[in-house]
Amino acid sequence: MTLLLFFLTFHPVPGEKIFMDVYFGPVKAGKLTLEVAPDVEVVNNISCYHLKLKLRTTGVFSTFFKVDDEIQSFVDTATLHTIRYFKRLREGKYRAKSSVTYSVRDSLAVYPDTVIKTPPFYDPLSLVYIARSVGDGDTIKALYHVDKITTTALIFTEGKERLNGLVAQKISIDFKEKGLFKNGGTFLMWISQNSGWREPLKIQSRLKFGSLIGVLSRYIPGKSR
Repeated sequence: MTLLLFFLTFHPVPGEKIFMDVYFGPVKAGKLTLEVAPDVEVVNNISCYHLKLKLRTTGVFSTFFKVDDEIQSFVDTATLHTIRYFKRLREGKYRAKSSVTYSVRDSLAVYPDTVIKTPPFYDPLSLVYIARSVGDGDTIKALYHVDKITTTALIFTEGKERLNGLVAQKISIDFKEKGLFKNGGTFLMWISQNSGWREPLKIQSRLKFGSLIGVLSRYIPGKSR
């Protein structure tokens, strides 16, 4: 079944924090955190959830390939459409930094150096939260915007698996262009079916030279819904 996004059952929960150990292949290489700021914030007169992602390599791994990525997204609490998006990526020698603010009134994505006419959109980070609404057999087609490009991502389920004795729904986000990090392609999540929080137990994404795997190490639920 194809879901309409205004029927989504899951919204970001202020105060939620997700901590993951990061592996490249069999090597433990760093830390990843996903966080929803504890308070709703107002951006361009719109109440927004403030979403944050940080990915950093640590220890010996950083000596030959250092990753230090930060992404922030402010999304409308009513529609989850992006109002402001910021990213700073450092992956080896690769560097990228960009920010965009969306003008709902004018249907414009406003960059420091240009403006782009576009309908309301999501962003790669907000799609990670939207994907947590997907159930068995569901598919979501979502318009997302990144690096001055607006295109469609496809979110769908790939069945259930067991991870360390817990049942997890495997969800795929197919980014047609760039995704969360430097490369686009497929971003995978395994979402817990054992609690009402639908926390990700595991993620997998491509980076420049291989796959990043994140495994949940600690979970702090947000404020009660």
